[in-house]
Amino acid sequence: MFSHIRQTLAPYFPDTPTPWHEDAEEILRLVGTQAAVREGWFAVEVESPEAFVELMERHSAPIILGAQSLGPRWPEARDALLSTVRRWAEPSAVGTSLRASYLVTSVPVP
Repeated sequence: MFSHIRQTLAPYFPDTPTPWHEDAEEILRLVGTQAAVREGWFAVEVESPEAFVELMERHSAPIILGAQSLGPRWPEARDALLSTVRRWAEPSAVGTSLRASYLVTSVPVP
């Protein structure tokens, strides 16, 4: 989900490079082919997609700084962000579950 959020907001920040840590092949290129990369998942439980975006607006440095830099364009970007979060939302006991992936890299130590 977080890589999709970044991709959604990328057009608003065209000079921001793609993070290398979102791609297993890029990790292996940087760390070496002796590494093993696997994908893991976790769920973010929130009241609603809107509540998740509000949480990011209060606590996520990239979102806070991005909103400040966009100024009057932030509402447009925020709508795109909320739309992306809604696509990942699934009903849960709390209200909304957002499933997010992450990559785990293991490197053998000689």
